[in-house]
Amino acid sequence: MTLIRMFLALVLATLIGCASADPFPGVPVLDREDLIVTIQADPVPCTGAHGPQTCLVMALPDGSKTRLYDGIFGYAHVPGAQARLRVQKVTLDDSDPALIPQDAGTIYYQLLETL
Repeated sequence: MTLIRMFLALVLATLIGCASADPFPGVPVLDREDLIVTIQADPVPCTGAHGPQTCLVMALPDGSKTRLYDGIFGYAHVPGAQARLRVQKVTLDDSDPALIPQDAGTIYYQLLETL
């Protein structure tokens, strides 16, 4: 029964994620790169711009791992379930700081597909 609930939650998160819009409309984009990544099953404690929080851990195609302080736009993680995703890494042009929130990074990830 628990596996069925996890599967349904993952399917719902994927459907919602596919309908998401650009999180920073109007901000110029320097680069877009599609990647296949793996999200670790359980988030880890980390410290972000506003203090202690939990972060997703993402394994990149080269085998390195990175913590995601802002998550992946359009993706709702199910704790305890590892996920393989196709995402787009977007690098924003920060030449006009007024366009990007002060606590936001210049790189974000957007869900394209759950694999």
